[in-house]
Amino acid sequence: MADEEMNGHKAAEVNGQLETRDDNNEDMKDPDEDEQQDEDESARPIKFRNYIPRMPALRKGCMKRPVVDAIEKRIEEEIQEVIEAGQTEDALSRILPKKANWDLKRDVEKRLGQLKRKTDRAVLQIIRRKLQDDKTESMKELHQPVTGKGSNDNDYVEQQPEKLTRTQMETAHSVLAAAERFEALETDELSDEGE
Repeated sequence: MADEEMNGHKAAEVNGQLETRDDNNEDMKDPDEDEQQDEDESARPIKFRNYIPRMPALRKGCMKRPVVDAIEKRIEEEIQEVIEAGQTEDALSRILPKKANWDLKRDVEKRLGQLKRKTDRAVLQIIRRKLQDDKTESMKELHQPVTGKGSNDNDYVEQQPEKLTRTQMETAHSVLAAAERFEALETDELSDEGE
């Protein structure tokens, strides 16, 4: 008897599941909804832009070809809108505050100018030292002791300086000209600092 009750419950459950499945399938296949979708699709007019249909009923949906003047006018309007938008952006950029580091850049420019002047002075001093060292070396070379027949080691004879090459001469002239220009700048700076 217990077996019959169990079988009855199982049968009821299976029947209930089948009924719910049938309900789900009916919801999915509602004929009223299909008719409404067909009506919505047919109510929407068909527009033909680049195609002229043969059926006279469909020719009502043909769009007229756009006129070149109308297109140019629309383009000009869009261009004017873009220009006006750009002008308002320019005005906004003038009103808006500057970036947060603009004052730092301004302050650093002054310091960089001072640093550049000090660097130029240091380079000039290095060039002067090098020229002076070269000059003393050349003087030592000119006054070298002459050893040989009939002379003592203590005798110094002045020798003729060697001929410089063209590039050496040009380099020397450019260095001297740069040194003179820098000295002129240095005197101008000193007079500016004194004021």
